[in-house]
Amino acid sequence: VDNTLPIEPIHLNGLYVNGSLLGTTENATFAIPDQVVGLYFGWAKFDSDKNFKILVSIHLDFSSVAYKKIDVWLIDANTDLTSDQKKMQICLVGYIRAWDNKVMVIF
Repeated sequence: VDNTLPIEPIHLNGLYVNGSLLGTTENATFAIPDQVVGLYFGWAKFDSDKNFKILVSIHLDFSSVAYKKIDVWLIDANTDLTSDQKKMQICLVGYIRAWDNKVMVIF
């Protein structure tokens, strides 16, 4: 995709709740390096066989036990997935830019 950096795929599993991916580990942190912050794109898969295009922001959040917060936006999804908790598997394949906590613009 234009102006993005291809990366080695990052695979994460968790519970999708209200637009965020919650870790399934005991201490609610993800097994990803500290340097992995910013905006990424990739694919998400729920219990069904359908894959969804996603935009993901990974940023630091010290307001809870988990210090990394992963927000997920589904691209071109026709279903309302915010009302239910669903297991989600994601595969991030591209880096878009660093996280800017001042302004977040979604196109």
